[in-house]
Amino acid sequence: MTGDPAQRSIAHQGLTISALAFVGLSLVFTYAPGIDLWVSGLYAAPEGGFPAENRLALEIPREVVWNLMLAFLALSLVMLAGQRLIGPARRIGPRVWAFIALSYTLGPGLLANGILKAHWGRARPRTVEEFGGTAQFSPALEVSDGCASNCSFVSGEASGAMATALLLGLLFLPGFGARGRRILGVLLVLIAAIGSGLRIVKGAHFLSDILFAWALMGIVVFALYLILRIDRDKGRVYVQGLNMMKKAVRARRQNEKGGIIDVEAPLDISNVMIICKKCGPTRIGIQVEGGTKTRICR
Repeated sequence: MTGDPAQRSIAHQGLTISALAFVGLSLVFTYAPGIDLWVSGLYAAPEGGFPAENRLALEIPREVVWNLMLAFLALSLVMLAGQRLIGPARRIGPRVWAFIALSYTLGPGLLANGILKAHWGRARPRTVEEFGGTAQFSPALEVSDGCASNCSFVSGEASGAMATALLLGLLFLPGFGARGRRILGVLLVLIAAIGSGLRIVKGAHFLSDILFAWALMGIVVFALYLILRIDRDKGRVYVQGLNMMKKAVRARRQNEKGGIIDVEAPLDISNVMIICKKCGPTRIGIQVEGGTKTRICR
């Protein structure tokens, strides 16, 4: 019994892309740090400061995205605690809720806010000399002393927005049809864009703070997804040769041909049994002898 191969392939690709993005961003903002000042300058006033910093209308979408992340995190913690007390749900096992909680805890919580923002020392755009402040601008990957705490690198809210978008996409996109995936995909892009872009407009973060946050959250979320083997805990299994369905594929290379192929569709885990070479289909029990636990057929 294994998880959905397509989902794990997506997670592998996502992890690779996130890691490559981090390397690429490191090169770009090391050799061209002025990009940050140019982008922030688009939203700064000539006399200094950022006009959008105190606009109430921009706080509403920001609060919506932030509260969505908090609600999703709270739901995962409640469900995880509840399944400890009353047992796992049929469709969503505890490992899925643990995956969500760990992604938020290790990503936006520990890495973004607990380590980088607390110790990197990068001044925010609205506090640097170029935009009317007194602090000195520093490149993204340069540790500095321009800020004492809650600093600019990386964006905590962008980390939370991207983590939310990735989690919702990984866990819920596969359950929708083509139209549903497109609609949900657009909504997830909006969550990441709104929760992140407003931080640049308001002078709270540089562009690199946002992009590095996205890359790091991709590494955290996709790595946890693969480590925890989330698909298997959804209560679905794939059995070779059973529950076949037709799938249309497109040619990706010049010499390949598209067409209709047969693939295995998921089965609910309650509909399959372990097959023993001696007993045939069977249930698994645990036998304890001399303090040693051994799996046996029932």
